[in-house]
Amino acid sequence: CASGNPPTLSAIDVEGYSSLQWQESLTSGTGFTDIAGATTINYTLATVPSGARYYRLVATCGTNSSNSAEIGVTVDNPQLSGTTPGSRCGPGTVNLSATTGVGFDVNWYAVPTGGAPLYTGGTFTTPSINSTKTYYVAASGGGVSNTTIPGDGAWDHFTTTGGFQTSAITSAYMILTVLQPLTLSSMDIYPSATIGTAFSIEARTGSVSTTPAFLSYSGTTTVQNTGTPTVAQTVNVNWVLPPGTYYIGFTSNPNTWRSGTATHTFPWVAPGLASMDFYLTPSYQYYFYNLKLSTACEGLRTPVVATVNTPPSIQATASLDTICNGQSSILNVTSSNTGYTYTWEPGTLVGPSQTVTPSQKTIYVVAAEDNSGLSFQGCTNTDTVTVVVNPTPTAVSINNTPATICPTLGQVATLAASGGEISGEFSFGTAASQNTATTYPAPYSVYYGGQRMQVLITAAELSAQGMQAGNIGSINFPVVSLGANWGSTTTSCQDFQVSIGATALTSLTSFQTGLTQVIAPYDYTPVVGYSNEQIFSTPFYWDGTSNLIIETTFSNNKLGATADGVIQPNSPTGYQSTIVYRVDNQTSSFVATGTTVSVSSSSRVDFKLNCSVPTTFAWSPLTGLFTDAGASIPYTGTSVTTVYAKPASTTTYTSTSTSSHNCSATQTTTVTVDCTVPVTYTMFTGKKEGSVNL
Repeated sequence: CASGNPPTLSAIDVEGYSSLQWQESLTSGTGFTDIAGATTINYTLATVPSGARYYRLVATCGTNSSNSAEIGVTVDNPQLSGTTPGSRCGPGTVNLSATTGVGFDVNWYAVPTGGAPLYTGGTFTTPSINSTKTYYVAASGGGVSNTTIPGDGAWDHFTTTGGFQTSAITSAYMILTVLQPLTLSSMDIYPSATIGTAFSIEARTGSVSTTPAFLSYSGTTTVQNTGTPTVAQTVNVNWVLPPGTYYIGFTSNPNTWRSGTATHTFPWVAPGLASMDFYLTPSYQYYFYNLKLSTACEGLRTPVVATVNTPPSIQATASLDTICNGQSSILNVTSSNTGYTYTWEPGTLVGPSQTVTPSQKTIYVVAAEDNSGLSFQGCTNTDTVTVVVNPTPTAVSINNTPATICPTLGQVATLAASGGEISGEFSFGTAASQNTATTYPAPYSVYYGGQRMQVLITAAELSAQGMQAGNIGSINFPVVSLGANWGSTTTSCQDFQVSIGATALTSLTSFQTGLTQVIAPYDYTPVVGYSNEQIFSTPFYWDGTSNLIIETTFSNNKLGATADGVIQPNSPTGYQSTIVYRVDNQTSSFVATGTTVSVSSSSRVDFKLNCSVPTTFAWSPLTGLFTDAGASIPYTGTSVTTVYAKPASTTTYTSTSTSSHNCSATQTTTVTVDCTVPVTYTMFTGKKEGSVNL
């Protein structure tokens, strides 16, 4: 097959000859020429011949030479009748097509060799692309495509009993017996290792301990399973296998699922094609599922170009790219192409100009499309604009005591402002994965009776979520589920405590000391959900530039069990961000000072921090305001929450709380000046004229 492995030439009865030389020719019986480097009894051609060829071996002893009988090689290369490229103006999908003879399939690929088909069929619609891209197409036929081996249930069947294991090929493997030439296109695995973990697989043809790999594959995990596996990762090995027996297994196993119990009866057989068995015990299936086998020959791939022509440009702008919460910004898009119509997301807003009032940082995407029927008909383009929303301080309150004064009598009003704060809850982690009942990170898990965990978070990560220098007042760890022992033999994490400290470290490899305790030891019972906010006894001030280490520790001083485990979400960080010490049957004080790193990981448990940011307080007007109760030191506009008012006349004062992003909240109060002396009448005298009292 033109797209298969090159054939191997072999000869027998050539002992005693001093030299060997393989030759090839396009014509039977004549025109043979030497193949460079082909001087061994068994020789594999460097490439698959482009057409029919004839081969023979010339064996020489001294001056005598003997020619072997010819070997004819026929090359099957299913042909395409034609291909049609496609084009578009601007980003989007492109339609490509190819034709072939009756009874043949058309397979489309993203790469010139290897990989799995993107699509099978004559017309292929590409994914959305924003630049010209070459795809590859080949005709295929003459056999079966992507068939599986039937088993006792199904080839891809796995049982809910089993386990995640890391066994390598030297201790366990799958036995695949191939009865005719075929291609093993792909197989599924169910890894539990962190996404991005490297793994490798080999197929050997003899003793698994001494035979080198016949074929191999290396990759990284793209899914992660816990508990009973639910998400398969398809591994596109695309191995071309001649008839024979192959021993297939991991050389580096990303802790994948092996089904258990005696529900399988091996071997599994696809008559005339292949059969499968498993070394070790016949009641277990190996780590590979849903093998896809093909006997059809695929021709050489032909490139087909999807062209993306440059569309007229567009430019999106915002009247204010940074606003305070509650303010609005006007979005606008312009282009030299008058035929464009525009749609904004989020919100499905139609038109070139939109007024938006986002409550958080928002990236607006504007899509332009030309349906005018003019020269740029069908062109599309996109642009983005970001509006950053800064928090506004909370409402300001003013306590005005007394509200009425007489300054000539030395009376002074005390004006004390409160509120005007900026605080928020900031999330770290996307729940990309989660631990199992027996793995970490999980700060509440009692799978071991006690644990000490430290996690590192960089200043860049804190700032990226919108945090500013300020006081951190609480932490919240989410929980997915609690083990069966919770609520019975396990009721809390005993002597649970939290400490925080600043650091310049960018990777965490050993336990750090000198942290500040923000939650003293107490018994804490976690609950499912993001409902585990734990308030700091003393807020921790983050300077806005340092990385932080957060430590949790507790011990129930017992032997933990799987049913004591706690499942919590975690997310990859790209650096070693977590270390854990876990131990059974030790006191909380012993665990809190343990320095052994039992687990290290580049995944960090998800959490939320509540942080408050300082604001400045200013008062206006300055007239009649002082910084001391005796009203002797004039107020000059510095940031204070309390001032003293002694105006000469009734005055309304404004207190303004302003953040570092110039977002503000205000409140007013009036100091009334009244120096009227009240008159009290104690006696009245007069006279009477007639009936009138004077």
